[in-house]
Amino acid sequence: MKNEILIFSQGTSFILGSIEGLLKKENLEVRYSKLEMEHIAGITKEQTLLVLFYANEQVKDDIQVLSCLADKCDKEGIFFCVIGYPDELEVVERQVDMASIAAEFSRPFEVPDVARQIADLALKRSALKTGSALRQASPVEAKHHLLLCDDDVMFLKMVQQWLGDKYQVTAVKTGMMAVSIAAKSQPELILLDYDMPVMPGTQVLEELRKEEKTAGIPVVFLTGHSDRASVMDAMHLKPQGYLLKSVTREDLVALLEHFFASGQWKNG
Repeated sequence: MKNEILIFSQGTSFILGSIEGLLKKENLEVRYSKLEMEHIAGITKEQTLLVLFYANEQVKDDIQVLSCLADKCDKEGIFFCVIGYPDELEVVERQVDMASIAAEFSRPFEVPDVARQIADLALKRSALKTGSALRQASPVEAKHHLLLCDDDVMFLKMVQQWLGDKYQVTAVKTGMMAVSIAAKSQPELILLDYDMPVMPGTQVLEELRKEEKTAGIPVVFLTGHSDRASVMDAMHLKPQGYLLKSVTREDLVALLEHFFASGQWKNG
C-alpha cells in the first residue's frame, strides 16, 4: 500500500521542491501529474492519501477540470488541498464545492509549516485508511490534533505559529471546510469562530452534532469580548466552552495542556 501524495501543477517550482523534500523525510511518496481528465480518472484511494493542487494565474482556464478533480477526491475519500495566492484561491472557492477541500494554503507562507500540515493530513488519512493507531515513533503523528476554523486569516496564521511545534494544527477559514475536514480526519478538539459569514459557528456546530463521526468531537467557540454574551446564549448547543480571541500565547497553551490532561475546558 502506497503512502502517496499526488501533486497537480503546471510544472515544478522551488516551493514544491522544498515541500517535496520535507514530505519525503516523513516517508511519504510524492508524484507529480498534469491536470488532465485521463490522469484524474486513474486516482484511487488505495494508492493516494492526499491530492495537492498548485494554483497559478491560469486557474480560471482549468476550473472545469479542477472541479472534476475535487469531486474525484471527495468520492474516493482522499484529502484535497490547494496552494495559491489569495486571488487564485478565491477563484477556486467560487467554482469548487468547499466541502471537498480539506485545506487551503495561501501564499506567501512558511514552507516548513505548510509541509508539516500536509504531512499531518496525509499520515492521519493513512491511519484512518488502515484502521491502525498512529505510529508513536513519529513526532508529527504523536501530537494532539486540533482543527482551527476562523475567517480571519491573520488570526489563523498567528495561532498556527503559536501551536505548530507542540500540536498538529489544521487551519480552515470557512464553516463548510470545518465540517468536511472534521468528518474526514476526526480531530481531538475544534476551535471554532463563533461569528463567521455564510456559515456561522452555531450552524457549523449543529452540522457536526448531526453526524455520528463528528457528534462527539469537543468544540470550543472563539469569540471577541463584544459577543461573549451571544456565545453564552448558544450554550444549548453544548459546546465544550468558549475562548476569547484576546488570549495570550501562554494562556492558550496552558488551556490546551489542561484540556488534554483532564478532558475539561476552562473558559478563558
